[in-house]
This record gives sequence, C-alpha cells and structure tokens, in this order.
Amino acid sequence: MAVVDVAGLLDQAGALRLRNTVAGRVDVGAVDPDVVVLDLHHLTVATEEGLAVLVDLADRIRIWPGSRLVLAAPSPAAAEAVKRSRFRDRLKICPSVAATRGLARRPRLRRRLPETPEAAPMARHLVTDACRRWAVPGICNLAELVTSELVGNAVRYAGRDIELSLALDDCELCIGVHDGNPRPPGPQVPAAPVAEHGRGLHLISAVARAWGCIPLDAGKVVWAAVALPV
Repeated sequence: MAVVDVAGLLDQAGALRLRNTVAGRVDVGAVDPDVVVLDLHHLTVATEEGLAVLVDLADRIRIWPGSRLVLAAPSPAAAEAVKRSRFRDRLKICPSVAATRGLARRPRLRRRLPETPEAAPMARHLVTDACRRWAVPGICNLAELVTSELVGNAVRYAGRDIELSLALDDCELCIGVHDGNPRPPGPQVPAAPVAEHGRGLHLISAVARAWGCIPLDAGKVVWAAVALPV
C-alpha cells in the first residue's frame, strides 16, 4: 500500500499535479502497490474538476500497474463534495487510512518478459496459470489470445523493456503490456485467419471489451480488457 497526503485545495491544476506525481511513481516502479491511498484529512476543498482528474487517475492505475485508488479520511467538506459529485459511484472512500488495510486486494500479477519470440508463449503460460488460480477459466483462451498479440507486437515493434501486467476486477481482466518504444500502435494489415500471430489490433478490437494505449515517460503501455462471463 502507498499513502499520499493531499492538503489544501484540490482543483483541476492541483489534481493534475497529484495525478502526475502518483502515475510517475508507479510507472517507473518506484512503488508497485495493490492500493494507492490518498489521505485527505488535510484537504479543505475539492472541486468537481479536481475529482474528475482523480477518476482519471483511478482508471489509469487500475490499468497500469493494476492498483486500486482509495480516498481516505476526507474532511466533512471533502466528503460532501464527493457525495454531491457525479463521480460518487466511481471513487472509493474509507473513513481512515487504517480502514483501507482491510480492503480486499485485487488479484494481480506483474512480470518482466524477454525481448525475444519466447516472450509470447511465456506470457500465455502466465495468463493460463493466473486464470486457473483466480478461478476464471472461462476467459482463459480469449485472454491468452489477446495477451499473445499484445506481447508479440511489443517484441516485433519495440524489442525492449517488455513487461506484462494482469489485474482482475469484478467484471473484467485487464491485460497491460509495457514496452520501451514511445510510438503508439498504428493500423496494421490483417493477417490471414490461420496465422499464428500478426492479427494485432484488429483482433483485439474485435474480442476485447475495450483497449487503449497509455504514453509513459519511458515507452508506453498497450492494454486490453477481457470481460468476465455474466
């Protein structure tokens, strides 16, 4: 768990600075927490624009590195601001920092991968094992397919600093692949249906609930979310 103190006014500018600080620390691996706690007991005012940035941060670290954002010990004014905002269902609040220690941890995994063709089968094995341990075998084949394409693209087009992240929510498995090339993925010519790889973003767009690319100071993360069976 990582705890970050937040004080004073949380407007859009302040929240952007906070987001960049937190995201920067998790991006470079300075911290890799299950939960990122924002300690708000010194916060006096939270604006709607500032809360919108916190929602963006929550979505961002949920994808990479698979952490959960929690607001703790808000002042009465800050708690009321969250309650009145349109984001009240998207921001988790705990009465104290100590109370966050009792939260259920998300099943998650983060592994460095080789910068060679062996990375894709290694990643598939990690996904298969995770789906078994996390009791979601129904998405195993689909998750393997998506992971194989993401990792294969990282090996072919970046070839350095490749890392896999898996994080399970109540409704989806989020798969993130970091590589050292900052260039975002672009359109590809679809491969033949029987090809072992090369179907790339066309396939991911077709089978994933959502996907995207997060630019980082050192490369990028391409991610996809695979929905759990209803």
